[in-house]
Order: sequence, then structure tokens, then C-alpha cells
Amino acid sequence: MAEKSTDLVERWREGDEDAASQLHERYGERLVQLARKRLANKWQGRFDPEDVVQSVFRTMFRRTRSGSFEFQKDDDFWKLMVTITLNKVRNKVRGKKRDPDREQNQFDDGLAAIICREPGTLDLVVFTDLLKEVQRRLSPIEQHLLTLRLEGHTQDEIAEKNEVDVRTVRRRLMKIREKVAEVAADSERRTDAT
Repeated sequence: MAEKSTDLVERWREGDEDAASQLHERYGERLVQLARKRLANKWQGRFDPEDVVQSVFRTMFRRTRSGSFEFQKDDDFWKLMVTITLNKVRNKVRGKKRDPDREQNQFDDGLAAIICREPGTLDLVVFTDLLKEVQRRLSPIEQHLLTLRLEGHTQDEIAEKNEVDVRTVRRRLMKIREKVAEVAADSERRTDAT
């Protein structure tokens, strides 16, 4: 018989990362399917159901650890996950003011094909080199913020983890973006010169 979800949550609270993996294995795909159903076809290209579900698990784990969620019955966990998923989908769709059917493609077909394709070995090497150069130009705190952002944390989550205001996080991330743009421009100039 499978272990109860409430028991897995308790094991996770005690530091057992395997319990978190088991919860994700048990519920992740079902939640992805739910998010996919709730996202109308016109929103599917803008929101990835897997990203929504990752955010759901981050929220659940963070708020459970802080004591916001307690589970009396085993199905309470599933009900909570469904509720968080539906709220996140609803909030994402509400947050978009423009109808994707009316949006014009910002890229020509060739550039869109390059951006949307799977990265190859050369792409990964170039990305890794650029990332190393960006990190070299960042302060330790900026490196930490970039790592958290690349791990998928929201600005609110980063602010909470670092006990700073969200505006501070936004301002620092903007500086990081500027440095990324500088590194990309420098790399492009070097490429053009060769």
C-alpha cells in the first residue's frame, strides 16, 4: 500500500528530500494535465503547464514549511494542490491583458525558428561561456540572485529568502540584465571582428 501523502509531507518537513520527490511523482503529472486543460488553446503557447506545476510545488513546500498548511486527512493534500494549481492558472491568465490571438509575431520566421528550437552542443557551449563571463562581472550577492532566478524562483520568493524588499530584488535583477546585455554585446562585437 502506498504511503499516505500526509506522512510524506511530514517526512519532508523532517528533511527527507526523497519524500518531496515521491509527492512530485505521485501528483505532478496529474496537476500538469489539470493545468493544461484549464489553459485554453490560445494560452498554451504563453504558459507552460509544467512551469505552473513547479510553481505550485514551490508554493506548497514553502508555505507548508512555514506552517501555513496543515493536513488532517490524506485527500486534503490533493485538494490543496488542485486549488493552488487552479488559482495559479487563473492568476496567470488574468495577468495577461492582451489577447494572444491579436498579438503580432515579433520575430520573422527564421529568427523564431532559431529561438524555439532545441539547443545544440554549440549553443550550450556559447551559453556556458557567456554565463561564466556574466558571473565574473557580478558581485557575490548578484551571483546569488542570478542563481536563484535561474532555479526558477519568483522575485517575491527571492525577496523573502533574502529578507529584502521586492523592489530591491527588481532593481538588482535589472542591473544583472544590464550586465548580461553588456556581455552579449561584447561577445557579438568579438564575433563580428573575427
